[in-house]
Amino acid sequence: MSGTDEVVAKAISHQLGIQTIDEFLSGSSTVPWLIDAWIQENCLMMVHGPSGSGKTFLVLDWCLRTKQCSVLYLAGEGHQGMRTRVRAWQQHHGVNLLDFHILPSAIELDQRKIADRLIDEIYELGISPGLVVIDTLHRYFSGDENSAKDAKSLLDTCGKLMHSYGCTVVLVHHTGLAADAQTRARGSSAWRGAL
Repeated sequence: MSGTDEVVAKAISHQLGIQTIDEFLSGSSTVPWLIDAWIQENCLMMVHGPSGSGKTFLVLDWCLRTKQCSVLYLAGEGHQGMRTRVRAWQQHHGVNLLDFHILPSAIELDQRKIADRLIDEIYELGISPGLVVIDTLHRYFSGDENSAKDAKSLLDTCGKLMHSYGCTVVLVHHTGLAADAQTRARGSSAWRGAL
């Protein structure tokens, strides 16, 4: 390989972000937390459980406790209950102002144009979320949750949100109905594989 070829090869590799092992190891290995030992910064996570088990209640409490970043909560259902919970939380903790934004309608985030519109609207409103919650996955997903290909479409949207805002995305999802399905999220193993 000539010197010129080496320079071109090096330029192309840096455009893609390829690093030597020394460059990679020089980065921080400390885990940054939004909520210590519960929610990492800039990651994809899922909370799952049976209907009525308190998933939204738990995740909403996490969001309200996250003071160091703006929160965007995509709430596909249960708005009246959510209003009551947020008001009660504010009263209990003596907090009036929250850096908290909500989308109180379900949209199909696995559809690229709709996902791009959401990202554009976040930008237009000047919001820079550190935490985005999609509650529930089923309400924001038009595909077949058992299909890895369909799951990838929503996971790609989660990746775009993370890349655009350096945020954590929390998916709230259900378990299956069968007794042996209570320890895992419903649908394709692609959900678990992406977390």
